[in-house]
Amino acid sequence: MSDKALSTEQAEFQAFCRAWLQENKPAPHPTPLPQAAYEVTDPSHLTYLTEWQAKCYEAGLIASDLPKNYGGHGMTGCQQIASAEVRAAGVPYFINWIGLGMAVPTLLECGTEAQKETFLPPIFSAEHIWCQGFSEPGAGSDLASLQASAVKEGDQWIINGSKVWTSLGHFAQYMLLLARQDKSDKYGGITYFLAPMDQPGITVKPIHKMTGESGFNEVFLDNAIVGDHLRVGNVGDGWKVAMATLTS
Repeated sequence: MSDKALSTEQAEFQAFCRAWLQENKPAPHPTPLPQAAYEVTDPSHLTYLTEWQAKCYEAGLIASDLPKNYGGHGMTGCQQIASAEVRAAGVPYFINWIGLGMAVPTLLECGTEAQKETFLPPIFSAEHIWCQGFSEPGAGSDLASLQASAVKEGDQWIINGSKVWTSLGHFAQYMLLLARQDKSDKYGGITYFLAPMDQPGITVKPIHKMTGESGFNEVFLDNAIVGDHLRVGNVGDGWKVAMATLTS
């Protein structure tokens, strides 16, 4: 969006963003940050980046144009401006990149009103870090061949299986999770969940590189429990919801 195309309100917001970023640009962390958020493993880096994202959100630079009941700031047409100014300012990246880039658009398109109102605000503030549980050790590039199972018991689902290459899994509070409720239907047998990570049924194991870094993880689900209210879309619509995630 060129400066000439901005409304008066948008131009004022752009000027605010530039001034705020110049004034609030954080001092560098004592140790170099990784090149990207998915490589973060140092808890002190997590704290530094989480505090930065929360500060930007409070200032209105995140969720600028979303409705206030979703945790947004209600400034129509302003998010593109904020994002451009953040990129241009040379400030640290936002740690919650899976939450912002995948969970938010998925929930906006496919989530219930209760899910949006519950989960969106803490994504924006980085109070809740998210990871993605799609890839599996034996599935290769064929995502729809996933085998993690989901069995419904009352008002909850019991999940068993494993996921791999899970960025931020070691820090995340929630996972975007695909699991199979029907083995006989390759695409229609998949359901999409918002899985709480802090539970006895989930174990996260770092995948160590030769350099000693461990930005990726394996995640093991052993009778993990996910409430039915944390299902996104209908049972069997997981593939469709996943496409919304991957094309966002």
